[in-house]
Amino acid sequence: MRKILLIIFPLLFLTGCANINNTNLEDIEKDVLNSNININNQFRSGYKYYLPRDLNVIDSLDYNERLNSNKYIYYLYVDIISYNNKAKNDYKINYDAYFSNKIIYNNKYGYLEINKQKDKYLVEMMYNYAKIEVMVEEKDINETVTNSMIILSSIEYNNKVINHLIGNGSFNGTETDFNIFKTKKNESNFINYIKEYDKYEETEDVPDLDLIK
Repeated sequence: MRKILLIIFPLLFLTGCANINNTNLEDIEKDVLNSNININNQFRSGYKYYLPRDLNVIDSLDYNERLNSNKYIYYLYVDIISYNNKAKNDYKINYDAYFSNKIIYNNKYGYLEINKQKDKYLVEMMYNYAKIEVMVEEKDINETVTNSMIILSSIEYNNKVINHLIGNGSFNGTETDFNIFKTKKNESNFINYIKEYDKYEETEDVPDLDLIK
């Protein structure tokens, strides 16, 4: 069954851009969530997730990742602390945004907000204690939302590893004012933080950090 899912799932969501572009954003969210993604191809310290085939990892450090499509950089942040604390926050619809809605599914929640910035659009999606931000052209919004929803909904946390990291004081997450529960409606402090302060060293392969003995 797992092999079948690996073959079918990418075909459903990542082929036929015309089909994606003709689908409204609410239906894209529902379709991805209802697929109940349970496959992974990326493994980190405390979590794992599925990365769509047209994206690749540029670098990963302290729960900040940069993912690359052929056109855009996706900024992914996984909030281990908020997950561990089961933090909650009620997102308020922004009626001035290009698009704004809550995401609620299987006791997991988040939001999608899109705001126009000059000739591009800032897509901010938070779900399952992680957030993706990416600046795109209007014609690529639907594909970007699809990719983002696939990634965020597929994240699986490893409680044993997270408890080990936090309990032993070995958690090295970056301490910034970045809050996954809030949107900035412009190029956010997360993207700005990464641009200004990151110390990534680009490598071809990201190591499997999921297992701590």
